[in-house]
Amino acid sequence: MSSDTESEERHLENGCWIYGRFYGSWKRGNYVCPIDSEELERLDIFHKCFLVARGEPFSAPIARYSLKIIDLGTGTGI
Repeated sequence: MSSDTESEERHLENGCWIYGRFYGSWKRGNYVCPIDSEELERLDIFHKCFLVARGEPFSAPIARYSLKIIDLGTGTGI
């Protein structure tokens, strides 16, 4: 087993289940949403609502020939 897998398993062991939903152990109480498929689906729906409402995937002004772009890799990957 790799150290990454072991670290991930330890993190999951330290989380807690509340009303059948899993909450991670990182700074308990700071992130009020669970970490499960229902939450990921909610985030995707939230993203789609904003996309439809705004009509574009982002709101920051972007120059036509930007020299640098950062992709933070947040969200569920849709």
